[in-house]
Amino acid sequence: NKQQHYISVIAVNCLGSLYLLSDGNTEINSISDLEGKTITTSVATSTTVPILRYLLEKNHVNAEIKVEADHAALVTKIVKNEVSLAVLPEPMVTTALTKNASYSVDLNLSEEWDSVSDKPLAMGCMVVRQDYLENHKAKVDSFLEEYKSSVAYIGNSENLTSAVQMIVDAGIIPAAPVATSALKNLYGSLVCIDGADMQATLEAFYTVLKDAMPTSIGGKLPDESFYYKK
Repeated sequence: NKQQHYISVIAVNCLGSLYLLSDGNTEINSISDLEGKTITTSVATSTTVPILRYLLEKNHVNAEIKVEADHAALVTKIVKNEVSLAVLPEPMVTTALTKNASYSVDLNLSEEWDSVSDKPLAMGCMVVRQDYLENHKAKVDSFLEEYKSSVAYIGNSENLTSAVQMIVDAGIIPAAPVATSALKNLYGSLVCIDGADMQATLEAFYTVLKDAMPTSIGGKLPDESFYYKK
């Protein structure tokens, strides 16, 4: 809303990649097992907190949510066994488990979201300045087609080795074993959803944010001009 009529969203590029980790001493088989527990996540201004609140509320579960300053701080807590339950996105999940194998992934929050919502959990998107879009529509459309091809390539398990090498070469994740584990966990999460499907997915997500934490989206849903549908 702060950037109203300045940017437009052109695609959702990542679905839910949030996972709940436990320290091995707390058995979590479902959301209901979180009753009365303390869950630590990171980045107070991120969407993780309202997502957690929504899932807890939908499942009628009372749990305390604590927030670390950033992902690295939470990973450090996990390495030191200072939290029992934590929520992190990939690739930080793989990084944490690599450093402390006593923790396990107990819940995929994307699956939990799907059980209470008819739209997938959007976690990332691509936006474009509207003035650029007006002057370079063909380039934006071409970019979207190339992006779809890229997603199809990296999402094909037959391309795992070459895709991992690209990730390492780009400096996104420095170590191939970590990149391999992270990418495997992200199969199905890396997408390119555009057009009407993109708008429907985002509006469902923004409605949850507006109800749980209105300030996170500026208090209201964006208008039609926010969504680019070629």
